[in-house]
Amino acid sequence: MPSRTPPRYNTIQALLSPMDDDDEAMNCSSCDEDDACTTSPESSSPLSSATSPDRSTRAILARLKTGQDVCVVVDHGHVNWVASYMQYGFDSNSIFRTIVPVRPTSTPWTQDELNYVQAIQRCIKDGHVRVPYGRCTATFIAERLHTTRERVHRYLKLVPSPSSVDGATASALAELKELRSYFLSTLERSVLSVMANVGLDQSWVVAIKY
Repeated sequence: MPSRTPPRYNTIQALLSPMDDDDEAMNCSSCDEDDACTTSPESSSPLSSATSPDRSTRAILARLKTGQDVCVVVDHGHVNWVASYMQYGFDSNSIFRTIVPVRPTSTPWTQDELNYVQAIQRCIKDGHVRVPYGRCTATFIAERLHTTRERVHRYLKLVPSPSSVDGATASALAELKELRSYFLSTLERSVLSVMANVGLDQSWVVAIKY
């Protein structure tokens, strides 16, 4: 199991301390592209046969009263929204990408977030995860973190890319999934607050598609 708080990242947190002019200082024009949705790195491995769900693990869709179809976790015929958040995070097929505000550029970096970002970078560098054609790395990572592209762009500019790690795709993606879970857990309290504010419950669900 990977360590959640490697000491070597402490200086990174200091380096990335929010600055008053962050939103103005970072020019991300080189990252301009369309806003097409992408899936999470955990399901974007080039080795599709190793990551494609079989019939028993295929995602369950819920049709919401808003007309949106989202991936959910279902327990005894009811949507488990907390489990759905932990499973799908801020993916394009998750309700939480829609209802939770994007985290601003001034958001401080947490240790679990740094660990997750560097795992994404390693997986991209080592060929375990693909950045979709026409998209830039900053946008791709920002979507995973549900934060601004400017914030990630500053990170990529200031922090050296992590070294490659020899290993199989399956083990790399397993580590990525674990670190993603740690990161999502750090935001769970704020997500629960949003759920309460918008009244997200079973009444939102019109139908469940197995």
